[in-house]
Amino acid sequence: MAATIATRAALRAAVVDALLDGVSVSGRILVARSWPVPGPGQAVPQALPALLVQDGPRILSGAAQGFGRMRCQMRVLARVAGRDDATREAALDALDTEIRAALRSNAALAALVLVVEEIATDRETSVEGQLTLAEDQHMVTFLMAGFD
Repeated sequence: MAATIATRAALRAAVVDALLDGVSVSGRILVARSWPVPGPGQAVPQALPALLVQDGPRILSGAAQGFGRMRCQMRVLARVAGRDDATREAALDALDTEIRAALRSNAALAALVLVVEEIATDRETSVEGQLTLAEDQHMVTFLMAGFD
């Protein structure tokens, strides 16, 4: 269990480093429980766009057969603000491209995982006062080894 926690912490740090190196909002990439964007009705457009990296559920795979592999998921939330749909969509599309490229091409992250198996994205829009926010939730699945 302790090795799993340490491995997930290392994976989370590697994901953040990959995003810092490859995404244009690198000054606003945060780790779970540090999301600085205020809640509903209090959004601050100057704090956006921003990314948040959170642990997802871990899924053990093949341990019973001695394969020692584990799938780890990380959630990367990308939040933007904008007055119109086209502006928000363009900002999220640009971030989506950067996030995918950063996670698939970072050498340090590639050394830690066997493969980035999937990056699934859901998009949501919400209105907070006169400001409309849009958010992409990227669920990234990594296949990792060494869990016998």
